[in-house]
Amino acid sequence: HESAWALAVRIATGVVLDRAPIVQAAADTLRETIESIHPAGYIPSVIEADPDDPITLLHTLQTVHGLTLAAEVAAHAEIDLWSHEKRSVSLMTAAFYPLYYYYYPEKWKWAAGIALDAGQQMFRQNAAFLEIINRRRQGVHAVNLILDELRPITDVLGGGTLTLTHHPAPPSKRRGWFGR
Repeated sequence: HESAWALAVRIATGVVLDRAPIVQAAADTLRETIESIHPAGYIPSVIEADPDDPITLLHTLQTVHGLTLAAEVAAHAEIDLWSHEKRSVSLMTAAFYPLYYYYYPEKWKWAAGIALDAGQQMFRQNAAFLEIINRRRQGVHAVNLILDELRPITDVLGGGTLTLTHHPAPPSKRRGWFGR
């Protein structure tokens, strides 16, 4: 999970320093990481580190958080990693995978007994990625339910106040002649 954050830092460093080789190398690494995502959506390298430990849920969230930040920074450097996929598996697949466990952390496949409060606290600590994926793919019911509970999202390490920067504009309501 730490390598995902290191990757986000490398891409951001390359963008800030205007060093295309650094950005490109980090983008290539992110493409390889996306290609390693299991078709079900989990990231095997995160789970296999300690498969029976409940911390794998937290590490999964931290990894997805770092990878979505890396992809978002790359997008600002005009490198589209959001559409990169292998066998129809993309970064969105990994981002959507843990959402079910917000409400049912005790059902985490690799470790039994994660309490609801503990599981939801893990999400609160890493919720910034939800605003990013919500901006990229609006209308996902699970994302909207979780965001409604957690907003406003402020994440010092993950981009600041993402609720302000990534919250989609509400749909405009058509009004009559007199504003009704």
